[in-house]
Amino acid sequence: MCKSPGKHISLRSCDLQVPESRNKGAQDNVSALCAIADVVGGHWPETLRQAFVGLAQAREEAQQVSNGVMLLHDIAEVLEGYTDPKIGSGELQQKLVFMEDSAWEHWNRGQQITTKRIAQFLKEFEVYPDRDATSRFYHVSQLRAAIERYDR
Repeated sequence: MCKSPGKHISLRSCDLQVPESRNKGAQDNVSALCAIADVVGGHWPETLRQAFVGLAQAREEAQQVSNGVMLLHDIAEVLEGYTDPKIGSGELQQKLVFMEDSAWEHWNRGQQITTKRIAQFLKEFEVYPDRDATSRFYHVSQLRAAIERYDR
């Protein structure tokens, strides 16, 4: 909040309380707006901070969806000509990682995408891994159905 040395308030005197965000650039960008909202007062400081948190969450959700869509698109490419009724989780992961120009090879801080992360992305398309006595796998028909639903 801003300290008032009289009737005039300097933005430089503001002790900015900016909501935390994974996106530090966005957090830096909103700091001036928070200072202005603090000077204006009333409901504006709280309203602006709530809006910032909401926008940050929406952006993360949109990024999650777009990553899932990208994954589904790449799985469609992996499954072209695939004739087996199921594909192992590890096999799917490796095929994704070794695709030409693969985004999945250095997915997380230089590390390959994991089978767990693939499962998390596919959950939004209602596709879940199955398990038998020896391995985890996906039913190719379920993957293709999700791809078809998305392509409509």
